[in-house]
Amino acid sequence: MRSDLVGILSIHGTALHGLGFDARAVVTREAWRDCAADLQMAGARFFDITAIDRGDSVEVILVLIDPPATHFSLRASCPNEDLRLDTLSDIFPPAEWGEREVFDLFGVEFDGNPDMTRILQPESSTIFPLRRSFVLEQRPW
Repeated sequence: MRSDLVGILSIHGTALHGLGFDARAVVTREAWRDCAADLQMAGARFFDITAIDRGDSVEVILVLIDPPATHFSLRASCPNEDLRLDTLSDIFPPAEWGEREVFDLFGVEFDGNPDMTRILQPESSTIFPLRRSFVLEQRPW
């Protein structure tokens, strides 16, 4: 990874951990947006955004590409009591749809997203099917 990107991560209080397909940096929710913006300005490009339910929190994962081939993830955790994170849709426009998907499946709301509506489920839905707390009422098979 380029030294300027490593420097940006250190400015935001984190470092890159892991190698290869598992290279990742964990930031606070407060540093999430600024760190992503600085990485974008340095040339990192959006690849994907997703989440993992850790039980007591939901970890949001932004996957970035540092051209020509290096990729890494920027991660921030939201406690179950406050599933909110700042949007990155104005920094990385394709993130808008990914944020909506994370909202629809995990319940994380992205403050500032221009269309924070469900994308896969009906708007009337009250469930978040990829949460560990979600239990099927009946088996689908």
